[in-house]
Amino acid sequence: TTGTSMAKALERVDEISAFHLDRVKLDKVPPNRLATLARVGLGSKAPILERAREPRRTALLTSVVRHLEASAIDDALDVFALLMQVKLLNVAKRATDKEWLAARPRLAKASRTVQAVYRLWSEQLDLVAEAGADLDAAALFLALETEVGPRAEVEAAVRLLDELLPPGDDESEAEMRRQLAGRYSTVRPFLSLLGESSALGAASGGKRVLEAVKRLPALSRRKVKAKPLLPREIDQKLVPPAWKKAVFSNPDLPPGAVDRDAYAVCVLEQLHKALGRRDVFASPSNRWADPRARLLDGAQWEAVQAFVLHGLSLEEPVAEHLAGRVRALDAAWQLMAERLEEAGQDAKLSFEVQPGGRLKLNVDRLGALGEPKSLRWLRRTTAAMLPNTPR
Repeated sequence: TTGTSMAKALERVDEISAFHLDRVKLDKVPPNRLATLARVGLGSKAPILERAREPRRTALLTSVVRHLEASAIDDALDVFALLMQVKLLNVAKRATDKEWLAARPRLAKASRTVQAVYRLWSEQLDLVAEAGADLDAAALFLALETEVGPRAEVEAAVRLLDELLPPGDDESEAEMRRQLAGRYSTVRPFLSLLGESSALGAASGGKRVLEAVKRLPALSRRKVKAKPLLPREIDQKLVPPAWKKAVFSNPDLPPGAVDRDAYAVCVLEQLHKALGRRDVFASPSNRWADPRARLLDGAQWEAVQAFVLHGLSLEEPVAEHLAGRVRALDAAWQLMAERLEEAGQDAKLSFEVQPGGRLKLNVDRLGALGEPKSLRWLRRTTAAMLPNTPR
């Protein structure tokens, strides 16, 4: 999986899209019917399709081309998802971890020096406190140079710790994004094809991402050495905190300039996430389509609304139904809170406040349930039914 293979996959999409089948309105044709026609057309030889009567011939050819187009788009996006995960995200994470492992020996030496300083000064301060004497800074530094080493050596150890200490979660993510920015050459071959593709669409949550993707072709062709990219020329709201250092603070660029390579990879990461949520989707597609497109709307929904709601026993107004669900949920939370308070330290459940302020339910003290006999019987039965195959 490489950037070149992704570019070839997008070229295949463009070749099939050149038939402009999007001009044909197929939304009223049942998907199962289209799939059946495509299966028949793909299984038929060209002379048989040529001899087919109209409108069957047109229907077969149209469904075949639509099927091939959807398959090509699905294949391209599968390659994109695999490329982002395997060639970019995983590689960047391994590189970040490798840098930390390589620094461990120097970190251990510096840590021992700082540890010795702490122990020495802690003992000296305890003696000063017991004697009730005034603190003599000169005597502390003299003891340091005598027992530990030169002051310059201690200062060097402190600086080394500042440099090598494993970063916190936020800094670790920022370092990973710095590594990702260096993978721009991997994605550069397909940026233009991806940004110019008409196969992608977006829901409200993905419109900003899709707009940024469509601006990538121009950014990839820009000579940033002659004309540096400026913050006003990009969508800064798409740059999350973990990317800000890589995008806006590259020391190799002029002050105030944006790192084009880092921003392009940042946009691709946002596209990768949006595709996973289907905030950005593809059409036509089988695996990356918009799931909301299959929901009934307008006159179609109004025609069956009464039957659906009656079948679900939802005959009360929407606002009243939702208000009732809110009251029931709130009552359940209140009841659980009261029971936890009554149980005190004996409670099997507890809540933990996460850094973002959200509550997490902790069930570590709950004992595991044993497997019922029916499950063990089912496992033995299904295992016996499986055929013996050579390994």
